[in-house]
Amino acid sequence: MGFKVSLDNLEQAIENFKVDIVNRDFLSDIIAAIGRDGKLVRVNTTEDVYFIGDLHGDYESLKRIISLSHERRGIYVFLGDYVDRGPSQLETFLGVLIFKLFNKDRTIVLRGNHEDPFMNEYYGFIYHLMSRLKGEWRIFYQNFIIPLYVSLPVSAVIKLGEGLRIFAVHGGIPIEAPSLDELEKIPEQETITDSTLLQLLWNDPREGLEEYEPSFRGPGIYYFGRRILEEFLSKNDLSLVIRAHEPVEDGYEALFNGKLYTVFTCRFYGIRPAMLRISKDGVIEPIFI
Repeated sequence: MGFKVSLDNLEQAIENFKVDIVNRDFLSDIIAAIGRDGKLVRVNTTEDVYFIGDLHGDYESLKRIISLSHERRGIYVFLGDYVDRGPSQLETFLGVLIFKLFNKDRTIVLRGNHEDPFMNEYYGFIYHLMSRLKGEWRIFYQNFIIPLYVSLPVSAVIKLGEGLRIFAVHGGIPIEAPSLDELEKIPEQETITDSTLLQLLWNDPREGLEEYEPSFRGPGIYYFGRRILEEFLSKNDLSLVIRAHEPVEDGYEALFNGKLYTVFTCRFYGIRPAMLRISKDGVIEPIFI
């Protein structure tokens, strides 16, 4: 296919889906499209690459991204956290998934720390579904959402032309600085207990820190510093890391002399939402939503 999705047919597809929420063919198509990517997605491209941070039910930002995709062809990488907190969680998540279906080979949809049943109970997605889907919410959540969470890839490596090798992830680098081969073997887990998986989804970078230290976010989660990042990049022949997970005032932020970027795309945090574009020539720039 390839960038044939318009706002009109996207919204019609979402409405059709909400009428027939347990449409098995549609659900299986989505899970198949996601599952074939594996835990670590590898892409070689000579096109521009666009990175989208946390959306958290911000359907307006997603619609803006889809409109921009008509004039900005390339690879689109969604970095996770589609649900919880925002007002349009169902539409946002379905919209990302339908965009993936229309553009299977040009869209990467990663798992964030909120693609987790435990988080959904505390931060609103389950109650959002109860309100929106009434009696059908449970079968939808158990038969579709949870298997989808388990199937989602956790990280991606995008080789851009002959130069940049970009690592994309929701949270951050595990303190053991694992190899890419190890990341390909990340287990599929509904409840996140694997240490490496937990850190990929939850860790945060900190300027001024050399190694790592425990994070306020909880047990087994860390802040990582310059040496952890450099070891990970060197071991895996990578150029830089693009991640999401933290709201940043200008919608994006460069750390560690441009070796790591944070991008945040949800407008509900009092910030200017953005996505990041890395051109085929390796130029990095924000696109404000």
